[in-house]
Amino acid sequence: MRTATLKSKAVTAWDERNLASLKPQDFEPLPDLTDEESAEMDREFLASATEAQQEQADDLRARGYTVTPGPVEWISPIEQWVSRLLCWEIPGSSDDASEPMGARKVALTLDLPGGSPKDAIKVSIETKVVQEVDRDGRTTWHESLDTVSLTVYADGQSYLGFVECTCVCEMGHTLIALQRDPSPEIGQRVLRVLLDIDGDAPDWPAPLYAALKPLNKCQACGRKLDDPVSRVLQLGPTCANNLGLAHSQRVVEAVMRYCRARGLL
Repeated sequence: MRTATLKSKAVTAWDERNLASLKPQDFEPLPDLTDEESAEMDREFLASATEAQQEQADDLRARGYTVTPGPVEWISPIEQWVSRLLCWEIPGSSDDASEPMGARKVALTLDLPGGSPKDAIKVSIETKVVQEVDRDGRTTWHESLDTVSLTVYADGQSYLGFVECTCVCEMGHTLIALQRDPSPEIGQRVLRVLLDIDGDAPDWPAPLYAALKPLNKCQACGRKLDDPVSRVLQLGPTCANNLGLAHSQRVVEAVMRYCRARGLL
């Protein structure tokens, strides 16, 4: 996994000092909902997000993409594990920071089962940073997910694309979009790999390590891996520490358990 600070990416500034101050009386308290009212609201959120997913899929198909719809739910599983990889407590974004920060890029290569041993997915995750000045003049920095780009190698061909994790009306949807008109089966294979990386797993980051493509070198810095733990995890201890990922024999054992449970060994 390659990680870099994107120094050339501009920081978006948001200054609230000139906005009108809001008073407590400006906020109306939310009414208490019955169980049925709450369930009906959830159904409305689901219908709205599903409709938005279909509209976006239709637009991407009209632009020449092959689209594979993913789940519609409160938090995209892909957004969940990407956030864990970036060491965020909240899916999709970081906590506010008092010190300046830069946008980041993390690139990793995942195995793509179901085809040639050479099949793989290169995932490039980029973030963006907002500098916010509140009404009291306090400055904070906030990092959030910007793009998740894909390069898919399958059937002797390569396909460029991206993952879209969009939140609409409190509920989000996921799409895989690929160029060059690959078969629908390829999009389904890519989706399964990305969804199977469980960001909520109690043995995190074992699901991520298990999905990495064996490259016989550190996925972050490209150096040769000498110790047994690093060769299994495909990441050296220094690079793992830079990403906030555990790196030990215990993690290797968790990866083995994860792979055996899914018939990957």
